[in-house]
Amino acid sequence: YRLLLVEDDHELASMVTDYLRPHGFCVETVARGDEAVTRICADQPDVVVLDVSEGYHGIALLRTLRDEVPGPHPAIVALAPPDDPAAAAEAMLLHAEAQLVKPVDAEAVLAAVDHVLLAREHVGS
Repeated sequence: YRLLLVEDDHELASMVTDYLRPHGFCVETVARGDEAVTRICADQPDVVVLDVSEGYHGIALLRTLRDEVPGPHPAIVALAPPDDPAAAAEAMLLHAEAQLVKPVDAEAVLAAVDHVLLAREHVGS
């Protein structure tokens, strides 16, 4: 599976990337939402793991995907800050299929990614 990780915390991005690659994922990482839109349109990842922290513009990226990018859209796993439940709720309203509250570990990210991909496969069958 192709996975795009949109995360500006380089340590977290590296940890998640290093954990997911041996599990069969081709992981690309970008730090900004504008880079993510370009990558999503060009590479068509199966799943996007997206930081929706305040000031990060993750919610704006979700709106752009919903309103301006032709489908099919990738599955979305939102990484939400612990002190901003509104961001997590808005991410779900904008069609994120799973969410994790930061801080997260790589195993939790893998579980969420597996969950959304399995759900998509089940719907498609």
